[in-house]
Amino acid sequence: MVLNNPLVSVLAVLSVVAGVVLLITCANLANLLLARGWKRRPEMALCVSLGATRARLLAQLSAESLLLAILGGAAGLMVTVWASALLSRFYLPFRSAAEAALDTRVPLFAVVVSLLTGILFGVAPARQASRIDLSSALKADPSAARSPFATRNALVATQVALSRCC
Repeated sequence: MVLNNPLVSVLAVLSVVAGVVLLITCANLANLLLARGWKRRPEMALCVSLGATRARLLAQLSAESLLLAILGGAAGLMVTVWASALLSRFYLPFRSAAEAALDTRVPLFAVVVSLLTGILFGVAPARQASRIDLSSALKADPSAARSPFATRNALVATQVALSRCC
């Protein structure tokens, strides 16, 4: 393909926009995982009181975020294959790009991006949720426990900044 081809420039812009939307979605999902971890404090405190280590809690919460990331990546890959097949029917110059989308590098890239975003955006909520004050969590005293507001505020600020740049 020639670089001055209009299709290449349109696809480049769409790729950048898709990357920004991916970052916004990941920040939103990390925020939801933080809120979920906050609600699961009594459960985590009970696990710690029964002998679970912080590393075990981190592993469990990280596995949950990785599962969400992999499922999201698989759904995105299915939508990509479906959309490229649909576009290749209606827009003839897109056929060569659709054939390239069926290359084995695309699913590999989707898996790698899914794993990296799952790790990157799942570790902070997992670390925050695994920091537990046992007495306040088991008493279910919400005023005594430290809330993850600083991390949540940073994620919301990131979402706003990314949405303003597009």
